[in-house]
Amino acid sequence: MASQDTISQIRSRIDIVELIGGYVSLKKMGKYFKSPCPFHQEKTPSFVVSPDRQRWHCFGACHEGGDIFTFLMKWDNLTFPEAIMELGKRAGISVEDLKSGAPASDAEARTKSQIFEINELAARYYHYVLTKDAHGAAGCTYLETRRVSDAIASSFCLGYAPESWDNLVQYLHKKGYDDATLLASGMCVEGTRGLYDRFRGRLMFPIYNTLEQVIGFSGRLIAKSPDGKEQAKYVNTPETLVYHKRESLYGIHKAKDAIRKSGSVIVVEGEFDMITPFAHGIENIVAIKGSAFTTEQLKTLKRYAHKLIFALDADPAGIAALKKTIPLAQGFEFELYVLAIPDGKDPDEAVKHDFVSFKRALEHCVPVYDFIIDQQLTSLNLKDPFSKNEFAEGILPIIDVIKNPIVKQHYMQRISSALELDQSSVLNLQYMLRQKKKTPHAYAQTTEASKTTSQSRYDLLQKYVLAMAITAANPSQMIQTLQKYLESADFTQPPYAQLFEYITSPEVAVIALATGVPNHLRDLYDELYLYPSVLPDSDAQPSYERTVLELAKIATTAVLKKAVSEPEGDVDAVITAAQKRLSILNLASISTSP
Repeated sequence: MASQDTISQIRSRIDIVELIGGYVSLKKMGKYFKSPCPFHQEKTPSFVVSPDRQRWHCFGACHEGGDIFTFLMKWDNLTFPEAIMELGKRAGISVEDLKSGAPASDAEARTKSQIFEINELAARYYHYVLTKDAHGAAGCTYLETRRVSDAIASSFCLGYAPESWDNLVQYLHKKGYDDATLLASGMCVEGTRGLYDRFRGRLMFPIYNTLEQVIGFSGRLIAKSPDGKEQAKYVNTPETLVYHKRESLYGIHKAKDAIRKSGSVIVVEGEFDMITPFAHGIENIVAIKGSAFTTEQLKTLKRYAHKLIFALDADPAGIAALKKTIPLAQGFEFELYVLAIPDGKDPDEAVKHDFVSFKRALEHCVPVYDFIIDQQLTSLNLKDPFSKNEFAEGILPIIDVIKNPIVKQHYMQRISSALELDQSSVLNLQYMLRQKKKTPHAYAQTTEASKTTSQSRYDLLQKYVLAMAITAANPSQMIQTLQKYLESADFTQPPYAQLFEYITSPEVAVIALATGVPNHLRDLYDELYLYPSVLPDSDAQPSYERTVLELAKIATTAVLKKAVSEPEGDVDAVITAAQKRLSILNLASISTSP
């Protein structure tokens, strides 16, 4: 494991604003930087970065936070040692002692690291067989028929799995990996005679993540099995600690820079449909397995692009998958387009047949909603009223997810025109379709939310008074106000109570508040330090003293309610003390009123 000194060096050399700014668009607001949170969907920016504290925090739904290491861990789904390795490289610091992965005590992280090693060795093995060994001749011949150059085969580390029973297993055994780890990697299968290779007689496509680590493989059958048995055209790595089909995007390691530069990404269905356009200079392209998109894949692509271009099959299954994807993609506020490929060819065929026409089609992509409407119009006879209804019910739910009111209105007008109806009729149907989708528990959720409003106010005030005290240019006066009206028992969460005790302690010098924070309170201190950045302008806020008084009164009222509803000990004494305190607080509130 890297030493604390090494970790500190990495922190000192990598500025958190520069790091995070390389992934999301940060906007400077006072002494903070803000952005919509990249880890969940939101409209109002709640993701805050502090250059002073070198910390980040989301005050929205996910409530995540941390430093440069936790950001990269969250962004790329890394372990802590992997994040140290990646940031160490960027900082120019040697962290060779971490190459073995996680510490031995972390069994899962250690296994994960070994799977990456096995995948890398397997990719090199398959590539060697394809390019250097006689057993790879069938693979070479097949790539020639697909017009894949040696340079592209090398660039994507394409390989060939020979028709042997356990050659890869033997190779990996010699490298020191045991059966349990090989099974965990998904590269082999357990049979009655022991382990055997999962991939045999197949062209191999290594699948990489954004960090250029091999996470799995896709193996394509290129000839009939010697025993004549029917086999699947493609075999993929099963789910492992590092490979999750829902998250994988073939070619992302090669395409991510071009995607970020162009702000757009072309999505195709197969490996060759990605490789061939890439070989012709269209590098902002990735492939998914099949036509079903996932939230995880969209989340990855949103890091690099705002425009999504679908180049999927135009058959009924492809259209159905596209319709399912639209609401998911709209949730990430992508601009959505369809690449209408000439003659219905797939991208691999189209590029080889007429690259100029393919590029022209790419330059004239169709907005996805126009594409879906046109598809519906060609398949239905809108002179029939029932067909009109079928068209409207098929297209309106798709249009309804559009967030931009101008874009939505444009398509509502187009639908009305196609149906030869006024917009009020279309809007009525849209309303009816929305009512069908409403969940029965929506009212219950609203009612429950109203019940928690008072408690939420109590929680927010606790956070607010502490945050304002530690971020003030001159905190002395605010700390005196806290000492005057509050006590640690007023804070419902122990960490808040402990932080209150720390900042109001006479032993703690005001000028050394930040440097002397106890380790167990440091994360909370950093979160509260960033909290004022998500608050309205200070001019719109009541005075600090009045806010502290409000908190004190809510806390005292809570004590009174509990004493009545859950009597314990000397209830009369508790009630008397609480009433006396409320009287004092009310008098203080009157004196501080504007």
